[in-house]
Amino acid sequence: MNDMTVPPADPMRAIAERVAALPADKRRQFLAQLDAKGISGQRLPIVPAPRDGDLPLSHAQRRLWLLSRLEPEGAAYHITGGLRLSGDLDPAALQAALGGLVARHEALRTVFPEAEGEPRQRILSPAPVDLARIDLSAGRQAELGEISVAEARRPFDLAAGPLLRATLITLAADEHVLLLTLHHIVADGWSLDLLVEDLARGYENHRAGRPQQAASGIQYADYAVWQ
Repeated sequence: MNDMTVPPADPMRAIAERVAALPADKRRQFLAQLDAKGISGQRLPIVPAPRDGDLPLSHAQRRLWLLSRLEPEGAAYHITGGLRLSGDLDPAALQAALGGLVARHEALRTVFPEAEGEPRQRILSPAPVDLARIDLSAGRQAELGEISVAEARRPFDLAAGPLLRATLITLAADEHVLLLTLHHIVADGWSLDLLVEDLARGYENHRAGRPQQAASGIQYADYAVWQ
């Protein structure tokens, strides 16, 4: 008979799961009690929070939300990226890959409505992504820069979303540019590189008939609840 040792359960994780499942007011009371006993809530690991309603914002998200209220037409916190795609392109596979990307990353389908004067983050169900298309192949390639700037400056509605926009620009039959624009409240420059890599994998998987990747366990909303 093999001697198999079962690792002991992590008591801090058990506490974190209990805290995450509490309503916001009860969660604050519980953490205050821990703090009174000299136990910092920051020692608790990040665990998946229930998705049975709206969730709080992280400190960084709250700052960005307040800045958007002060300057709703501003574009200072827009993140933009342009991918030049050469060769044969399958627009249907690209749109499917975008949908898979948004399905895997909850932040990309999160909106920020206001309730009783307080912002909340609301995670929407996965849905097809609108891939806008512009054809500049008929001698209009010089308009690419102007369109890119206009798209980067177009404001977002944080309460209604979507907070990810995708535009496919055709320059020639075998040359395209994919413009991605996101609000900083759902992404940052570092995560944009990861999203592009994830999008590329999803596109190749779709074209090859392979199943899409599953969503990862911990999402940004879980971090916001933990914080």
